Amino acid sequence: MRFYPSCLTPYTITPLPVAGTDAFPLHTETETSPEQIYQLVSGIIEEDLLYLLAVHLSKLPFESRKDTQVIFSYVFRFRPPTAPPNSEPIALTHVIDKRPQVLVELCRGYETKESATFAGSVLREILKSEAAAAIILFDDGDEPGSSSRGAGGIDRDRPQSGKGVFWDFFDWIDKSSFEVAADAFTTFRVRLIQHGPFLQTPRVP
Repeated sequence: MRFYPSCLTPYTITPLPVAGTDAFPLHTETETSPEQIYQLVSGIIEEDLLYLLAVHLSKLPFESRKDTQVIFSYVFRFRPPTAPPNSEPIALTHVIDKRPQVLVELCRGYETKESATFAGSVLREILKSEAAAAIILFDDGDEPGSSSRGAGGIDRDRPQSGKGVFWDFFDWIDKSSFEVAADAFTTFRVRLIQHGPFLQTPRVP
């Protein structure tokens, strides 16, 4: 049986390319209005399903992990029809400002081989955003100035404790299986390091 959050039950999610990209759109069995799609995405955000899916990704069956990757891909790209063209997707804005733990838990997907490649694929798409990358680079748990309270609470000049999720990438790359380590290194190299010069890479005392 495939896993879907309860609010997605009436919908069929089909991975189809859009406009020459590899992104996946959300399709329904019947015609839906932009307002209905907006309500669906808003419901996913309000019910904190993104966090729950990130936390439990490794526990889902293989096919359900693929479905979850599709959900993340669509939700993190969705913009309301009335939004300005260059605005951030509403889910991305919510996670960056109010629920950064979603990004941290996606990174922790590298802790198990079952979730690593799925979480990594989602992360590389999200971390195209400098603000999202800053959440990972400046995560330091509950320490003052950590990104745990959202991007607005980051203190870029404070030395970190070295216990944030950014520093875990070194262990995932060095100590994991080849498949997990390779995926973690790709995310580290093409997304986190890419933004480093602009974000001031975090430092330890």
